[in-house]
Amino acid sequence: METCMAWIGSGVSLFVAFSFLSFLFRRIFLERSYLPQAGKVVVVTGCDSGFGWDTAIRLVKGGSTVIAGCFLEKSLTALKEAVGPSLADQIITLRLNLEDDESTDAFVRDIRSYLDDHDLSLHAFVNNAGLFAAGPTEWMSRAHIRRLFQVNTVGAMELTNRVAPLLAEGGRLVSISSVSAVVHGPLLALYGASKAALDNFHSALRVETERPFSVHLIMPGSFKTPLLNPTALRANITAGWNNAPESVRQDFGSRYFETFTSNWTEGVVHYASNRPSWVTDNVLHAIFAAHPRARYYTGYDAIFLFSILSFAPTWIQDAFHRRVNRRFFQSPEGEKVSMACFEKPLASKPKAA
Repeated sequence: METCMAWIGSGVSLFVAFSFLSFLFRRIFLERSYLPQAGKVVVVTGCDSGFGWDTAIRLVKGGSTVIAGCFLEKSLTALKEAVGPSLADQIITLRLNLEDDESTDAFVRDIRSYLDDHDLSLHAFVNNAGLFAAGPTEWMSRAHIRRLFQVNTVGAMELTNRVAPLLAEGGRLVSISSVSAVVHGPLLALYGASKAALDNFHSALRVETERPFSVHLIMPGSFKTPLLNPTALRANITAGWNNAPESVRQDFGSRYFETFTSNWTEGVVHYASNRPSWVTDNVLHAIFAAHPRARYYTGYDAIFLFSILSFAPTWIQDAFHRRVNRRFFQSPEGEKVSMACFEKPLASKPKAA
């Protein structure tokens, strides 16, 4: 028996050592070799700002041709101006609204036409377009839920299925997910659920497809982008609050709303990383590395906290989130702010005759 246990212990030790050495070898040697970037055609969605905007510009400056999907009309010319007149021909800007089937159809049709007209193949598709939502789950109206899932999940899935057949052999399908997809962060239920669905969709596609492309997920933590600036955050939270049913707003109360909005805005902005280029670095690695990763946890919070927390027992995750959640509902004096319906004094019972 002792000999058997010794053999098992030795086998486990060898497996752990081999896995660790394989990990180091891949990270230090294999992942540092790249495919040539010049001349590659890449489709990127959500190029109005943030990660999509930065990725498109870096791709063009690196010699790639970019077909950029933009929601706003002004972004169509702004992107070309950002890369300069000498590179403007390398970026094709198209309108894309994932809530509109006709817009999606036109976007895919224009991609096909460009590739056919120039006798080119598509190397990569970066699925980046998305919406953000924060706030208690009860605030989210039916319209709010449907719009966010249409853009982040349903529209993204449909577009992926339409673009995937266009990818060349050795092509890359890259999707911007979030650590919220693997950790059930409070006050991010709607956003996290939409990303979790998209995460599962791409993970299944990675192992089921027989087409000659690979699938890669970028899992950012918190980064200071236009989406997470104080003004945008407050507007996002306020929109959810204003669209909530009147009965829900009465239950929560304006004090609860103001306390959460103020603390959340300050907290997220304070702890968010100042290195959004970290995300675009990983996107470009997924597109051009000879040996890309299947999943890229990006940001110190994603790598050293949330990726590890996702493997913890549920009760540990819940305890952590409840503790963090408390700070968003404290007044400047440190007083806990509860829902208005729980702060109302109980009606006194009528005295017996």
